[in-house]
Amino acid sequence: SMGVIKGDWRDYAIDRNHYMATFSIFRSSREHPLYAFVKTQKPGQSEPVFALFNGPKPLASSGSLATVMDRFKTLPRLVKG
Repeated sequence: SMGVIKGDWRDYAIDRNHYMATFSIFRSSREHPLYAFVKTQKPGQSEPVFALFNGPKPLASSGSLATVMDRFKTLPRLVKG
């Protein structure tokens, strides 16, 4: 929510199903998510897998959320004037 408050994002959404949870970040309310964090853990899988996507393009994947968040922090940001 801090990204929305600062004006970096327009909106965000949280979705889930049986094996996956997704946190999506939107730049505009009329477009697909700019970025999505996904956590998956299928039956029999001992640890979850975290991933970061830019649209359909995977940017990072790891068993550690911190590793995926570090990748997100290095992405280019919109500079406001």
